[in-house]
Amino acid sequence: MIPLRDDNMPGRTPIVTRTFVGLCVLVFLWQMTLGPQGGQAAVYALGVIPAVLLGRETLPAELAIVPPSLTVLTSMFMHGGFMHLLGNMLYLWIFGDNVEDSMTRTRYLVFYLLCGVAAVLAQALPAPNSTIPMVGAGARRLSAALPARTRAGGDSARLRRSDGPHARGRGARVVVRAAAFEQPVRKR
Repeated sequence: MIPLRDDNMPGRTPIVTRTFVGLCVLVFLWQMTLGPQGGQAAVYALGVIPAVLLGRETLPAELAIVPPSLTVLTSMFMHGGFMHLLGNMLYLWIFGDNVEDSMTRTRYLVFYLLCGVAAVLAQALPAPNSTIPMVGAGARRLSAALPARTRAGGDSARLRRSDGPHARGRGARVVVRAAAFEQPVRKR
């Protein structure tokens, strides 16, 4: 089963959640305008590459358009494909309003971004030599807050997906391998 909505109505308009959904969709549409090879280049340039982030590798000059530390932020709004975007945005749309309603907007914004940084570190630190870019982390950042009740009166049991054990891997970070580049990163 794919959740389409929840029973918890937020007490106020979820401006931050809607902004994040809009940004992710706009960035994805931009990625699609680049074509297959340009899209792969964008994923390498703006996705987090653990070895580059941790200073073990470097990107070619044509791909190094932002500092590696900034890719922690840029990667949060990129997605590896339409289904990746759809899954993350559906999850964010359904649950983000409740989490945003349970916090102030500023706290929610900080929480969202800090969880994105934590997600990057959880992927990069165990595999510091990985040269595979990581993109998309929008919706699963909120999963840390789902077990708690929200001010909207939501019970976490109602929010859980009911499609069994197959749902567990859906929050996994999508990796994109760029076949267009023989060696996208260089050893230092």
